[in-house]
Amino acid sequence: MCSIEEGDLADLRAREEAQHLKAQALSDTGPTLCQKCRSAPAVLLLRVNDIYCRDCFVAAFTHKFRSTLGKSRLLRPDEPALVAFSGGVASSVLARLVSDGASQTDSKRLRLRPSLLMVDESAVVPEQDVKEVERLAGTYRVPVYRAKLEAVMGASGAHVVERVNCKLKEESTGDDGGTESLQAPPEAASCDSVSSEATVLPDEARLAELRAQLQQLWSAAGSGTAREQLLERLRSELLARAALQLGIRLLLLADTETRLAVSLLSGLAGGRGAHAHQQTALADRRHGERLLVLRPLRELSSKQVALFAHHCRVQYVPGVGPDTMAPASASIGRATEEFVLGLQASFPATVSTVYRTGTKLSAVGAMTEDCALCRLPLDTSGGAASALQATRFSQMVSSSGPDRFQYDHHSADTAAGDARATVLPPAAGNGSCGTDTPRCVESGGGCCGGGGEGCGSAQTVSRKPSREELLERLCYGCQLVMKDMKEVDNMPSFVTEEVAARTRRENMRKEIQDFLIEDS
Repeated sequence: MCSIEEGDLADLRAREEAQHLKAQALSDTGPTLCQKCRSAPAVLLLRVNDIYCRDCFVAAFTHKFRSTLGKSRLLRPDEPALVAFSGGVASSVLARLVSDGASQTDSKRLRLRPSLLMVDESAVVPEQDVKEVERLAGTYRVPVYRAKLEAVMGASGAHVVERVNCKLKEESTGDDGGTESLQAPPEAASCDSVSSEATVLPDEARLAELRAQLQQLWSAAGSGTAREQLLERLRSELLARAALQLGIRLLLLADTETRLAVSLLSGLAGGRGAHAHQQTALADRRHGERLLVLRPLRELSSKQVALFAHHCRVQYVPGVGPDTMAPASASIGRATEEFVLGLQASFPATVSTVYRTGTKLSAVGAMTEDCALCRLPLDTSGGAASALQATRFSQMVSSSGPDRFQYDHHSADTAAGDARATVLPPAAGNGSCGTDTPRCVESGGGCCGGGGEGCGSAQTVSRKPSREELLERLCYGCQLVMKDMKEVDNMPSFVTEEVAARTRRENMRKEIQDFLIEDS
């Protein structure tokens, strides 16, 4: 015989109560009152039986946002903060909350000096209305900066950000046809507070080269999942680099509870389980003490954000991206989003349960190195007997075939416990520049990597890492993205520079290993 669990009964009662409240709100006997103030008529229904009037909802929404920032105890008085602004609903709501809070004069003033940073992604997303996003950003009473996505492909020290509105508007038209003064926050009326060197971008010719390199990298990503993940990582790196160049320690992202829940499940499906905590935490410290990434909307759902934008008349630009209007089969992210939102429609606690579960997850063991692409801890050193190495070993045997596979070639590394050497052997040449210069020929050793005497040329430093060297310095999730790419010759400079530097340090350590004194 069938049975009904206690949780099922609770869901049934919640649905019946929600239907009863909806029927009351639409009945002829009068509107349902707000459950908080019990005086004003309710105008919106949040979850099951949460019905509010407009004023109570806006007050509760604002309080949730401010309490999320306040209880973290990570903010310093009058500290500059950079808000990532895409023009969408969530980022527009975040910009409204921050700018309104910073412009208050009483004790409730949000003690931040906000600025907006918009990312121009038109190189890979031609549908993005950059002009409209820039116009919308200019309506706020804060400084606005712009960074082009192709700039992240350049060298690590290259400038990527420029100021858009050096002079804020002194007046704006009010509702009555008159004018009202816009009091800008402190140090927000000019470009003097930001170093002029931080706003000097590469010339147009260089930007065109970087744009072509980015488009080639984008074309090499064969699947929709790889493109979504690649865009997310490049955008994250660009935002962090822009904040560091502007000398701003706080970076605010408009990630909602719904978006974090979808990102968590899609990340687990994409091999990023070790980074579940960092992807859902309030404070992301992947860049160390120099930069603190905060998610002040992480306890607010996308529905709450949309309702706030509607009732407070927040202007926004419809968001576009690689997954816009795409079917669920286009990528793992779209399939996960449709799955989560479908469950949320029937079970209102789905998003919050998934999100709060993700905040409690953490990786086992210390991970000292970071991924060269996403800057999160490197999770590929689990040992020779780990499930990750078993999967890779199976892939290696399947790709090489029984004729070319030799177990003895990897048995020594496996016995030593070197998991990475078993699957990712070092590139041929051991740091060679790949050319036979006259000095190499005279030394009798051929190329500098094999003769024991380097040619000393700059090619030894500027040589692009091989595919194996790149994979060795990436986390498992980024490795899956790389495997979907047809070629890796157009990887960003910050990745190749980091991989080359780590490879040189590892080779140097191997050379002096016999002279090192081990700690007892």
